[in-house]
Amino acid sequence: MPRKSLPRSLISRAEDAAADTPEAREADRPALAGAWRAGATAQLRADLEASEAETLARVLDGRAELSLSPDAIDDPLGSDRRPDWREREDFVALRESIAANGQDVPVQVTPLDPDWTPNPRDPFDTAGARFALLAGRRRLAALQELGRTVRAVIVPPGGDGQGGDAARDPAARRAWMLTRRWRENAERADLSPFERLLAIGEMFDAAKAADPGETAARFGERVGVSESVVSRARAVSARREAILAAVPDPYALSNTALYKLLPRLDAPPAPKARPALSARRMAGAVALKATVKDGTLTLTAKGLTDGYDGEALDALLADVAKRLKKEGGTGG
Repeated sequence: MPRKSLPRSLISRAEDAAADTPEAREADRPALAGAWRAGATAQLRADLEASEAETLARVLDGRAELSLSPDAIDDPLGSDRRPDWREREDFVALRESIAANGQDVPVQVTPLDPDWTPNPRDPFDTAGARFALLAGRRRLAALQELGRTVRAVIVPPGGDGQGGDAARDPAARRAWMLTRRWRENAERADLSPFERLLAIGEMFDAAKAADPGETAARFGERVGVSESVVSRARAVSARREAILAAVPDPYALSNTALYKLLPRLDAPPAPKARPALSARRMAGAVALKATVKDGTLTLTAKGLTDGYDGEALDALLADVAKRLKKEGGTGG
């Protein structure tokens, strides 16, 4: 980048200040006064460059805010909240608050290009740069709907000491971004147990993809949850679609209810009951009905005479048994 010259007004003020020193006033030769002016100009240039370097560092490590267009911010992770979060009262209230009072808390972003750095002469100039959202999804959505610029701070990949190769390795970058999102969401009390377990499970899966040697115990210690919670979170995350299909509102379930639900989701489905079979016949004045249900054959005959004896009944059963045996109904 071409080196930018100091503004003429600043140089003139430095020269005037140098000329007003006792040494300059007492100088007998123009060369001596010129030397004093050059020294003052060099000092001013050094001070200005040091100030620019400090501002650049403050922008890159998140100590100074940027003003970004919402269109310059991508959201590669998506929301970890319930799908109808834009229609819920808390989001509507947040949007109305920002409309009335402005954005109180900046969103967190990271450059999509790991090699991007601001203009050293104007660190607040982000023209052409694109950023990935880390935290503040609802604030960003509200500002988008209101058509306002976004107050944002940069979080460099791995800047919290947990990013590893987040600047270069896509798997490590995703794991780091999910952890950053979790840290903000975990500070709020409005995460439902379902949302919390989904987030932990997704984070662990991403951490495992970035480092196959990752364990539930080590991961849990890093994010502040127990190993058993990590295991249950993995189970909930793996069965997310099944839970959404099985429960009308899983976001209202307690931890206990979620844990009780998991074994039911893994149980094999009960076999569908076969519909009952039935047949009717008339034998003279006698109404016959045969029903088969759940492997049981039931015969009824209405209108039998009082003279129907045991031998006749036995002969009837013999005929039924012979027919069932012929058709394989007795299994032998």
